[in-house]
Amino acid sequence: PATGSDLTEVLPLSCHGAFEDALDFMYSENQAGFEAPASKALLLLKIADILGIGGLFDAMGRRIEAAFSDTAPLLLEQYCRFHIPGTDDGAALRQIREGAVELVVQKFQPFLTNAEMKTALLRLPARVLTEILDNDDLLVASEDAIFDFVLARLQLADSLPEPGPSSSGEGSSSGSDGSDKLLKEASEADQEISDPDDEEALWDCVRWAHLSSSKFAQALALGRTVLNPE
Repeated sequence: PATGSDLTEVLPLSCHGAFEDALDFMYSENQAGFEAPASKALLLLKIADILGIGGLFDAMGRRIEAAFSDTAPLLLEQYCRFHIPGTDDGAALRQIREGAVELVVQKFQPFLTNAEMKTALLRLPARVLTEILDNDDLLVASEDAIFDFVLARLQLADSLPEPGPSSSGEGSSSGSDGSDKLLKEASEADQEISDPDDEEALWDCVRWAHLSSSKFAQALALGRTVLNPE
């Protein structure tokens, strides 16, 4: 257990926004009826794990299990927000991460039709996306879907401001829909998301020979702005 009473030093930054929900659970007179949004379920599980709140840990475990097949991208995005590469988050969280990746591979294109799930996928670190997109079992109707996704991901990443003294503060500005701020928050635990080599490696996941002629023509037209000349 951590010493001291400053929870900002105990909990990952990405979990701070879910801490009030944890308090709501702790002080609720009806913990069995506690509801948590899917977008916070894994963050609350992490908080419960760190602070030793057994009831919340069990409740979020049931919440995650019940909706796992429909919310895997959200769970994976939350995991990437607090995970520090090279560290072990424990068997339970590791199992959720592995299961989420497997499910995203199996249901990639169906998840893209859901705006909330697609947004969660776009927020993932580049190396996690490469792990998914490089999988031979990735479910897509055509390679055009991979091209469109990679293009959207890189364009969103390019729209982020360069890291600086004021870019990580809570008062930093974001786009009108907040998507750039959310992508920044998702990458804070994995600094390599902004590595240009990792970003460009996403293009290697596109099987160019299988693109439709119209999509290949689009790629050529965009070549000078988003693709490295080859």
